[in-house]
Amino acid sequence: FNPKRLDWINGLYIRHMRLDELTALCAPYLTQSRIDFEKQKAIVGLYQERLRKLADIADLADFFFADRLQYDGELLIWKDATRAQTKQILERLYTLLSGVGEPAPTPTLVVRGGWSKEKLEQVIMPEAEKAGPAEKPNRGYILWPMRAALSGKKASPGPFEIAEILGKEKALQRIQDAKKKL
Repeated sequence: FNPKRLDWINGLYIRHMRLDELTALCAPYLTQSRIDFEKQKAIVGLYQERLRKLADIADLADFFFADRLQYDGELLIWKDATRAQTKQILERLYTLLSGVGEPAPTPTLVVRGGWSKEKLEQVIMPEAEKAGPAEKPNRGYILWPMRAALSGKKASPGPFEIAEILGKEKALQRIQDAKKKL
């Protein structure tokens, strides 16, 4: 038999499973931390399309459970950005994210309510749309360092999904830690 073909078939089966059922099957691989079923379900949902075997979830989602991430600071830098620019971006991200879910200190940060993917997008995307050189703005200048700071990986789900699952305190701590790597 062909093991690659077997993995492909298994991945196809996983993609068609109900999320509750898949989460229950993945639970033994998410034992790094005591988290509730809904949070496990959110994590598994991010990776359902990528899983080939249930055990894959352990390596893909390990950063959700780590207290501190280990990665090279160069990972945070988007294409032709400099270390100094990236550090400024992380500082701006920290300021913006600090205001989510709390009364805003300035009119430009008027976002009240919970820490959710939608609220985070509402705050970050206007900044991301105008990031980078004036002649060629690119969302990557903000979204790449944010995602890398939150996950510590080259490939991961989107930054808003990660931040929502991590929670405000942990997400802000990871951005602070990322600034120290530059």
